[in-house]
Order: sequence, then structure tokens, then C-alpha cells
Amino acid sequence: QALDSACAAYAEGDGLWPALPAEDRILALERFADRIAPLREPVARLIAWEVGKSLSGSLAEFDRTIACLRETAQEARELASQWEAERSRGGILARVGRRPLGVALCLGPFNYPFNESLATLAPALVMGNTAVLKAPRIGRLCLAAILEPLRQAFPPGVVNVIFGGPELASALM
Repeated sequence: QALDSACAAYAEGDGLWPALPAEDRILALERFADRIAPLREPVARLIAWEVGKSLSGSLAEFDRTIACLRETAQEARELASQWEAERSRGGILARVGRRPLGVALCLGPFNYPFNESLATLAPALVMGNTAVLKAPRIGRLCLAAILEPLRQAFPPGVVNVIFGGPELASALM
């Protein structure tokens, strides 16, 4: 169902999300970062409790993730002006465009469940892809804590989070 939802939202590149201007997708990612920033302490505690990381290490993972989301948005904004640029080389004029590829499967490891999961998700989203985010078997609670901000920041079907064992990732691939 998660994969079907992501495919429907992508709609072979004609869905709402891939058709949005890059700036709108970037703003959605920034809104998501703004929505999860206040969850720093509770998410870090979930990481520490479930993964066995120190609280300071868990706070650092959360902070690194917020920075990654914001840096991804900023980098995408800087690149967006080049996405549809006309270029000339050797007397040939060309229009170069970048397009999303489809549905991304984002997998985070148990030892950095928050950071690595969202660090794979962010670039896929700003490029216009939809995603299935498979939470790690150990370390899933921190992702469960951000389901509502994900729902608020992105249109239906754009980000689909699934929980389960390794059999899910194999089936999705």
C-alpha cells in the first residue's frame, strides 16, 4: 500500500509533487525541518533509549539532521536556477533540465536511525521524487515521533513510512 501510494503520488512524473516548482518543494522541506525542530529532546530521548546511544550523542544526531535538512534545502535552492538553464558549448545551444526519477526507497541504519533516514529522504524529495521510508527495525521510535510533521509538510502519498523487518525492504526492492 505504501509503494502504491508513492507511485500514485508520483504518477509517472505528472503527479502534484513532481510537477510542483522546485521552490515549493524546497519550502515544504524547510517547513518540515521547522516542525520537527521543537521535538529535539523527545526524539533524542527515543534514540538514546532504543539504540543505546548517549543522550548527548542522540542530541548531536538530531542537530546534525536539522542542519542536513536545511543545507539540502539551501543547496537545492542554489542549484534550482541551473536546472532549466540554457547552455552553449561549441556553437550548440541546449536547454538542460533535471527531472525526478520516480519513487525512492529510503533506508536508515539502526545506529543513526534519524539522521541517515532523513538524509536520504531530503534530496529525493527536493528533486521531486516521492518516497517510501522504511524505518529500521531497531531505531524506529524516533521516526514514529515525526509522522504528524511529515503528514503536515507534504501532500498525501509523497512520503510513506513503513515499519517492519528486513522482509519489507526486499519485497519493495
